[in-house]
Amino acid sequence: MMIKSLLTTSVLFLCCCLNVYSQWTQMVFPDTNNVKAITFIDASTGFCTGQYFDAALGDYIGIIYKTTDAGLNWDTLLNTGLGNNYANDITFFNENIGYTSNRNDNFFRTTDGGASWDTLPFDGDNALWTAITLIDGNSGYACGFSGEIIKFEDAGETVSTLYSSGVVMEICRDMVCLSSDTCYSLWVNEILTTTNGGTTWQPIPTSDTTGNTSFYVFDDGTIVVFAKYESITCLRSTNDGASWELTPITATVAAINKVTFFEGTGYAVSADGIILHSIDSGRTWNAIPVITPSGENPAALNDIYLFNASTGFICGDNGTLLSLGLPTAASTLVATPINITPNPSNNLITITSPKIISGIQLLSVNGHYLYQESLHSLTTSIEVGQLPEGVYFVAVRLLDGEVVMEEVVVGR
Repeated sequence: MMIKSLLTTSVLFLCCCLNVYSQWTQMVFPDTNNVKAITFIDASTGFCTGQYFDAALGDYIGIIYKTTDAGLNWDTLLNTGLGNNYANDITFFNENIGYTSNRNDNFFRTTDGGASWDTLPFDGDNALWTAITLIDGNSGYACGFSGEIIKFEDAGETVSTLYSSGVVMEICRDMVCLSSDTCYSLWVNEILTTTNGGTTWQPIPTSDTTGNTSFYVFDDGTIVVFAKYESITCLRSTNDGASWELTPITATVAAINKVTFFEGTGYAVSADGIILHSIDSGRTWNAIPVITPSGENPAALNDIYLFNASTGFICGDNGTLLSLGLPTAASTLVATPINITPNPSNNLITITSPKIISGIQLLSVNGHYLYQESLHSLTTSIEVGQLPEGVYFVAVRLLDGEVVMEEVVVGR
């Protein structure tokens, strides 16, 4: 038996961290392209957009993927083959009609569930259209990197500019529409909102310093905004931006690329592969661990799709695809039973497995790695008596590549 002792570690433990949540687990994606956006039209059928660098062209090529088995397999629907032209955001009105927002002016539209895609030559000066939101199957809004908000109608045949900042590279990062008339758009230092279908836009200041990266607007008008100034911050307003409260984040993360909610449960994903979790409508946020084959954080995470509070997908760079509460190629098999005793423990825990263990990691409830070791054994032990009381996670990597996450409680 191998016995390891932890160095004295100061770990911040908050009672609010004792949240019960499902585990995000990495799925198998067909390639290592950067996956930028993901959406589903039902429990089985979904789409995502990706890009890869073509050395011969010296530029990025765009791809659109589709799954019909809840993410277990993905087929390539479209490869643009064109440099400097790739889909970014993607959204569907129903099972047949969908749109993408693209780099440069060409959007894509499908009317047959992705079997074929038409090019829509939207006018405008945007180098990159970041977001698209639909009013119906033939009309919607889009915004991007050159300070414009556009509205398209007649299936893209009619395009009008609703707002222009007049500033080159004035970035609109995202849009949320609560109805055809009421929409919010996120800019680096403010939110613009309309209640008359885009005829006029009113500013909602979020901070004196630029840095907004992602936001979410609840049906009741509550706004949650993530910003990256000197450090990551989260702001929350319940009065349409008249005042803001700073909400606590129990982790150090890079810029948040996307935040979304299902009712009061939310997830936010970061540029350094960390997932934040909230169960109180964004009042508090905690980092949560992710099971990956390498045992490390995944690459940059870009988008989230939630079916409900405990089921969804996250996509990211280098072919990263994570699932929550859904079958994966590995989870369709029965997980190898891992035994941790005693549990709860106030001293030494012993970990045993019927298969060879190749690595062990101990994580805090905030997702911080507290201890890790490589080994080749059926059993090992870790000293946990110096840790504060609370819940921790043990990630056990087996020699065949399987990773099993178990919970351990440290008590006195």
